[in-house]
Amino acid sequence: MGKAYDDFAGKLSRKVTARLSMIEAQYNFDLGDEYEVALCEVLADILPARYGVCRGSLVTFEGEQAGDDLIIYDRMAFPTLRSSISPNFAIKEKVPVEAAFAYIECKHRVEIGATLQKSAALAKAVEQVRAAKALAAKRRSNPNPNYKEQQRFQRPKWDHLPAYLPELKNELFGVVFARQSAFAKGATKAGGIQIGGDFAPDLVILGDDLLFTPSALLDADGIKASLFYSSFFFPYLRDEHVEGAAIGLGLLTLLHVISWMDLLPIDYGQVLNAGFADVIFKPRASISALPPGGGLDVTGIVAPARLSPATISAALSESWTALIGDRATAWRIDNAATIQKAVSAEIGAFGPNVDHVRIPERYALVWFEEATKQDEPEIQQLFARLLVRAAAGDQDAADRRHLETLSRFTPKDAEVFEWYFAQERPGTTKYTPEHDVWKTVRAELGDDAWLSIEHLMALGMLERRVDTVARETDFRGKEELSTTTDLTPTESGMSLYRAVRPAPPTEG
Repeated sequence: MGKAYDDFAGKLSRKVTARLSMIEAQYNFDLGDEYEVALCEVLADILPARYGVCRGSLVTFEGEQAGDDLIIYDRMAFPTLRSSISPNFAIKEKVPVEAAFAYIECKHRVEIGATLQKSAALAKAVEQVRAAKALAAKRRSNPNPNYKEQQRFQRPKWDHLPAYLPELKNELFGVVFARQSAFAKGATKAGGIQIGGDFAPDLVILGDDLLFTPSALLDADGIKASLFYSSFFFPYLRDEHVEGAAIGLGLLTLLHVISWMDLLPIDYGQVLNAGFADVIFKPRASISALPPGGGLDVTGIVAPARLSPATISAALSESWTALIGDRATAWRIDNAATIQKAVSAEIGAFGPNVDHVRIPERYALVWFEEATKQDEPEIQQLFARLLVRAAAGDQDAADRRHLETLSRFTPKDAEVFEWYFAQERPGTTKYTPEHDVWKTVRAELGDDAWLSIEHLMALGMLERRVDTVARETDFRGKEELSTTTDLTPTESGMSLYRAVRPAPPTEG
């Protein structure tokens, strides 16, 4: 059989080598950074559009980091801070582990000793990959649904066959890539290089002629390749001498693996909440504390209105810009600035009775998640009142269920809600004929106000009560049945109104 695709692997090797040689002639590779940048440029040309490549470290949600070389990541899930118009691979990124397909430890030249321990540069690279894979193992697992369909699991007599496909579809692929390699004095072959153990690299490319690949020892059946390294089938990677084709075969292996992988999405909701918490709960030395005697320290909940929108925007942008895009970022930053002014105004109305310590962290995070999605002043004001009353110890305002309800209000809903509940007397239950409500609300607030009454019923703020009564119709005492339909506020509706009603003079 001839060479596949007219010797595609060999041609790819020669193309990459020629490209690196051309870059080397221009920039020299005396420094490791220059070689990493050059390899980024080469990989960016080779990889399909959905895969991005950058220099940097992997990072978990908690902030743990590992690695310092090349990362192949999912461009659809993680837009890096680098400009996509004119890529600058000199910038090092911090890529979430959830978005990483592969980590590549780069070496311009590796000297191969008799053992791994005597190959210092290679040994260090292996440990760097090991650390990156160990960190990536902490991300949420995405099980391979076809894992048990492999031959070794189908019949007992096949249990010596390798599990070519790994148990997880989002295991990080670890690579060591050296452009050149040479045997050290006294070393003549790579057989003494034992690369294995927990989180070992899955692929090692050493120059044009030498590969280390994951394999499975099958006794009399020989050796079979495996997709990822597994110490269960073979304790070490197997050295492969492939003259002139190592780089091409290695890159094809990389493409094959990452095209098979299936990463889980990044939980950007959690990232946004954490970004808000970091900005909002972190005290700012540049802002003077509120006067003694209590009150809501808005530097611990939201940046006060004394901060200019530009200052607020700069702080929040650090958490958002690389995550959700400029347009959404600007929108939520603007919302945050407006709501913060409303909060400050409400604090002035409530006086010294507010204290941010009364606000549970979970409540605060949910409040920020929902409140900053609102860009209508009527709804923003209700969210501001809710937060301030919660800080004043109001139990109705501290009910997290109200946050979801408010997020579904329209400005008209807010107007009708205030109109209806302002007529209710505290401690009493009022039943108003539905037709009377229909007629009055349309007359006072417009024809579309009835739609808001229906929406408030759907949200559980109001309920319809239908009663059947008997009444005499004439002097003979004849009775007939009739029905009455009334509207009445629910307990949830009364609770929300108490939480967002305007502050009376006694509270100011």
